[in-house]
Amino acid sequence: MQTLYFPKTNPSAATLRRLLLFFATVHFYQPMEGAVPDGVETLVTAGLCHGYPPIPFGPDLDRFKRLLKDLQSHGDEYSGGMLASLAKHSRPNLDEESVSRLIAGMSGSEQAAGDAAEKEVLWRARLLLALAARLDREQQDLAEGLQDLTHKEEALFDAIKGEDDREEFDTSFSALQMIGDLTPRPVQAGQLLKAWGQLFIRDSAASSSLLLATDRQEAADAILEICAEQAHVIPVRLATFPLPDMISGEKEVVDWQAAFIDDRNILRNRAGDCLGHWAELVRQAAESSSASAGLGQVVLDEFGRQSERWTELVSTHLQAGLKPAMLTLYLLPDLSSRRLFRRIVDGAEAFGTPEAPAGNGVLAVLSDE
Repeated sequence: MQTLYFPKTNPSAATLRRLLLFFATVHFYQPMEGAVPDGVETLVTAGLCHGYPPIPFGPDLDRFKRLLKDLQSHGDEYSGGMLASLAKHSRPNLDEESVSRLIAGMSGSEQAAGDAAEKEVLWRARLLLALAARLDREQQDLAEGLQDLTHKEEALFDAIKGEDDREEFDTSFSALQMIGDLTPRPVQAGQLLKAWGQLFIRDSAASSSLLLATDRQEAADAILEICAEQAHVIPVRLATFPLPDMISGEKEVVDWQAAFIDDRNILRNRAGDCLGHWAELVRQAAESSSASAGLGQVVLDEFGRQSERWTELVSTHLQAGLKPAMLTLYLLPDLSSRRLFRRIVDGAEAFGTPEAPAGNGVLAVLSDE
């Protein structure tokens, strides 16, 4: 099985390590050519991950890079304002040129009105995704720095209290606990979904029935809400099962990517029969013409049995004291992934249009619970 990661363009190493236990390949979008997430080059070279720009810039690439650099050079406050403007598709209330003027100036304005409008939509979407990825990296760097500071706080606390004092270190006011307050998300899940969807609905390489995967719970919640409240679709939870992180701290010091590939191959060879059943079950569910009426208890029971088999197979890879992430599969009856994102991008009128084919979508949600 293969999956397409959404709605961000920079899946973390930890997310990829987990998803690649279950999926043969994880695809993800690049906002521009060559934008590979840091630290996963070996996984890309090995063919386990595949990043690609669904709408290549071609000769406009250098112009886009200059625009991106220009936005970044104005500092975090300006970039944050631009993110808000890009997400809302409105003009920023700033003294500098508007996003529209910047895009028109950098991308070339000698075009028909329709072509210019289409180009601006796509440039806005890719700018938002690129800037959001940059801020994600900065947030991760801050988190790692605060994590290191918290470890030092614990070590200092242990040194002060002495061996006879068994009082535990209280992390409730530690630096790590402040990450959420110090680094608020500048882009909401709905805004990311719309920007990512602009690329997805134009991606001729993506199948309308492709299984989509996310590690952002807000994005999954937004999609499930759209299904229930706007598309009148009741999502079916097919299964929930663990995906452990097989890389320990010692291996990360060396070359975790090579070590992970070896461990992953061993697990997937052992689980070959189980993974084959999974692929067939998901295919049947996605292609079912009666999914809206229910898959039937026999099929749901089979999903349950395969979940138990998988859990038993990965149990030897669970690290003591570390809670594995959980992957939940949802079926979206009569709502293909392309039709879903047509709705997110274009509104309710997108349902039933020729460009939005019927079919069942399958959504995979990776979470810590």
